[in-house]
Amino acid sequence: MPDLLTLAPGVEVVRPDDGTWLRYSEDEVALVRDFFSLLVFGQNEWAGQPFVLSAWEEEAIRQFYGVQAQDEDGTWSRYRRYLYEEIPKKNGKSEFAAGLGLYHLIADGEARPQVGIFAADKTNADIIYQCAKYMVEHTALSQPAHRPLAWCRDSVREIRTRFGGVMKVYSGDVDNKHGPSFSAILCDELHAWSGRAGRDRWNVLTTGSDAARRQQTVLVLTTAGNDPDRTSIGWEIHEKCRR
Repeated sequence: MPDLLTLAPGVEVVRPDDGTWLRYSEDEVALVRDFFSLLVFGQNEWAGQPFVLSAWEEEAIRQFYGVQAQDEDGTWSRYRRYLYEEIPKKNGKSEFAAGLGLYHLIADGEARPQVGIFAADKTNADIIYQCAKYMVEHTALSQPAHRPLAWCRDSVREIRTRFGGVMKVYSGDVDNKHGPSFSAILCDELHAWSGRAGRDRWNVLTTGSDAARRQQTVLVLTTAGNDPDRTSIGWEIHEKCRR
């Protein structure tokens, strides 16, 4: 059994082999919660109503954003890089992903953040974009009108901020993923990233792409899906997280 370190009630991590100091920060969790309190739901009959986090969303925020590691210079940064959640359909996955994307675009503290939205196809990725767009256009994020904090460009499926940040839907092609230095990567429906193309996309996005970012985040929100051959990258990541 791994040596577990309890940082807060219900928050346990494997003790780092290199002696890295870890802590739980309720302040960091509160930052994410408070940001969501500025948002509204972005689809279906709840569109326009205040965004109220569900129990599984609260727990995901607590487990991921609350755990920090002390860097060599004494500062504290996020310890975990990957947030993986398997959620049944109709549980608000797309809206949660949209809200987290906007948090990383606006409030996570990265200089000129680049938030990429990726899915098996652009149709699925566009669902997250449309949710985020609605959240921007129906909250104070789009104010003041003459110089808004954030605005949407439908022609290229991106949201920009006045501070140089970009949140954008990208195609499934691997070749165009080497350029951007992503501060956050949103991976939708990983179970559908099938074959060599899906594996190549995952590898390009996650291997070495964090070199220029202090605390790059990879967010994977997916339904369970079905992989009878158990060879896809979705199955591999599922098994890695399960273990």
